[in-house]
Amino acid sequence: MARIWNRRFYLRPVVALTPALGVVLAILATHGAGCGGGGGSSTPGSGTVTTNISDPAPQCTAPNGPYEHVWVTIAGVEAAISSDANAGFVNLTPNLSVTNPIQVDLLSAPNTECVLATLGQTSGLPPGKYEQIRLILVANNTPGVTLTPNQCVAAGSEVYNCVETAGTSSNYHPLDTPSASQTGIKIPPGQIANGGITVSAGQGVDIDIDFNACASVVTAGKSGKFILKPTLRASELGVNPLIAGTIVIGQSAGPGQPVTVPTPSSAYTVAGASVWLEQEPSAPNAALGTPAPASGATPTESVSQLVMATVSDANGNFEFCPVGPGTYDIVVDAPQLSSANPNPGGPTILSGVQVGPTGGASGLVIPLLPQPSPAATGTPLWAQMAGEVSTQNSPSTSGDFVRLNAAVSFTPGASATPVLAPVPLIVPPTGTPGGTLPPSGLVITSPSPDTTNCPSVSSVACPSGANCACFTLAVPASPPVVGLASQTNTTFTQSSSNTADFSLTAVALSMSTQQPVCSPSMLFANPVTVQGGGVVTPLGNIAGGVPALEFLGCD
Repeated sequence: MARIWNRRFYLRPVVALTPALGVVLAILATHGAGCGGGGGSSTPGSGTVTTNISDPAPQCTAPNGPYEHVWVTIAGVEAAISSDANAGFVNLTPNLSVTNPIQVDLLSAPNTECVLATLGQTSGLPPGKYEQIRLILVANNTPGVTLTPNQCVAAGSEVYNCVETAGTSSNYHPLDTPSASQTGIKIPPGQIANGGITVSAGQGVDIDIDFNACASVVTAGKSGKFILKPTLRASELGVNPLIAGTIVIGQSAGPGQPVTVPTPSSAYTVAGASVWLEQEPSAPNAALGTPAPASGATPTESVSQLVMATVSDANGNFEFCPVGPGTYDIVVDAPQLSSANPNPGGPTILSGVQVGPTGGASGLVIPLLPQPSPAATGTPLWAQMAGEVSTQNSPSTSGDFVRLNAAVSFTPGASATPVLAPVPLIVPPTGTPGGTLPPSGLVITSPSPDTTNCPSVSSVACPSGANCACFTLAVPASPPVVGLASQTNTTFTQSSSNTADFSLTAVALSMSTQQPVCSPSMLFANPVTVQGGGVVTPLGNIAGGVPALEFLGCD
C-alpha cells in the first residue's frame, strides 16, 4: 500500500491538571514497528485515518500497584469538524459497533513500542480541521454484544468493562463508565493543540487513543465502586516522538548550590521514581480558592498540565512515547532512592525539554537529592497535607469528581514568571517508617464525605449548600531542584530556600460528562510549608472551617 502521509498527530489523555490523573489520546503513525511508521492511503480529495490505542508505562500494575488488568470495551471513535456541541460526527472506526466491539487491557504490554492495539481505519473523510474527537465505550449490561472472549465475565455475564485487583479473592469488579456509551469520552477543541486536527486531501493521519489507566480509574469512597474518569488532550506528532532518560542520585553542597550529576551506574540510578511529563500554560489558568480577596481581581496562577506519567525501571531508565512536538517540563520524585538509601528523593524539575519535527530528547540524566532523615524512629520521611474541598450547587445525589495535586512554584529558564508544577505524590514502600499507603489525589464530593481518606480527622462539616470531601496527600519534604535542558550542558541547582512550600491545585469535573463544571474550573490555595513526618492542614480547613479549595457556581 502506498504511503501518502506527511504528518502525524497525537492525542494524549491527561490528569486534568490536578492530582493525579489522567487519560490521554494520541495521534501518530503506526504502520510499522515502534512509534514511527507511515499513514494510510486515501482517495483524491479525501483523507484516511487509522486509529490505535496505547497507554504510558503503568505505575499501578501488580506487584507495584493495586491492579492486574483494566479492561475496556470500545464501540467506536468519532470526530467532528465543527466545535459546536451538536456537530455531526463521522465514524473513524466503521468496523466497530456496540454489538461488535473490541476489548482492550489498558495495562497489557504494547504490541509495538507504543501501541496496544489498532482499532480500525476509515477513508473518504472530508478534508478539514476536526475540532472534536470522542471515544464510545460499550456500557455494562448492554444486551446483544458479541465479544469472544469477554475478559470481564467473572464480574458478570453482561459486564464488558472491569478492573482486576491484585491480592484479593474476589478480584474482578465492574468498571462504571458514566456517559461514555452515550455521548462518549470527549476531547473538546480547547484540549487539542491548535484547536483541532487538520486532515488534508490525499493525506493519511494515524490516531492513537492513549489511556493513562492509573490516573483514570477512581474508587468511590463509600460504595467501593470503580469508576472510569479520564480527561483527554491532543497534539501533533513528529517523526521520532520519544523522550527518554535516567534518574540518578545527585549531590549538592547546600541550598542555592549546583547539583553534581553522576554518570548513570548501578551505584547511582534510582528505580521506581515517579516521572511526570508536563506542559506550561500560555496564560494563567487557576484562580485563588480561599480566602477570597477583600477587594480587586481574584489572584491567578499558571499551573502546568500533566501530559503523561511513568516510573523508572530497575536501572533508573524512563521513556515517554508518543509525545507531540512542543516544549515540556519533567517533574520527578521517589519514595526511596535505593535499598541502601531509603530516604525519599526529590522533587526535581527539568524545564525546556524540546520535541521537534525530527525527534525528541533522549539520554537525559535527572538527579534526585536525598530528603532529610526522620526526626525519630517511625516518623515518615515525607510530609502530609490534609484538607477539604467543596463544590457549591452540585447535585446532592452524585456530587462532583475532583482531581487534587500538590504543586511547587519555580521559574522556568529565563522567564520572570513563576509556574506551579504539580509534583507526584509519594507512595511509601512497604516496611518504611510510617509506610501506610496514602490515598491518591482523586476524591468525590458528597454531602457527608467518607473520612477514611483523612486519617487525621474523625469528621468533616460541609459548607451550607455544598458537597465536600476530605483528603490527605503525601508529598516530598524538600524544596525543588531545578534544571534547564540544554543540548550541550544541562545544569541543576538546589533551591536557595530551606523550606518546602507546597500549594494545592484542583479541578472539579462532572460525574456524568467528565468535563469541568464549576466557574472557575481550576483553583489553587496559597502555599504552606511542610516538614517530614508532619501533617499540615492548609488554612485550618477541617471540621467546619473554610475549605482550602471552595468551588462556586457549579452545575
